[in-house]
Amino acid sequence: MLGISALVGIACVPLAAPLSTYVAKNIYRCDRAWARHRDARTAAIKEFLLGVEVIKVGTCHEVLQISLNEISSMRSRTISGSIFND
Repeated sequence: MLGISALVGIACVPLAAPLSTYVAKNIYRCDRAWARHRDARTAAIKEFLLGVEVIKVGTCHEVLQISLNEISSMRSRTISGSIFND
């Protein structure tokens, strides 16, 4: 029959489901934020390269700030994703 450790393991599976759901939702939210920042950076670089508007002095600073936002989202997603990968 099953030993005490097997019963404890079976009991832990349903108890871990809410944590897994929380982590999955957090990863999804971080991925969406990361995609928004990446799209904003791509659009800003495209605008910069195509010269659609008059290039302003702050355009490079704007692209840098958007890239920093993307990196922040990417870092949050990586931290959330590594919780179960250790």
